[in-house]
Amino acid sequence: MISRLIQAFHSVNSNVCLNRRYETSVWMSTRIFLKAPP
Repeated sequence: MISRLIQAFHSVNSNVCLNRRYETSVWMSTRIFLKAPP
């Protein structure tokens, strides 16, 4: 039971980390795109 909870917690943690990385990459590319002259 406890091990299952820990497993679920770890999977959620990794998903959050992946989402954060994806968001930052999108944010960086958007900033670069906005900085680029038209």
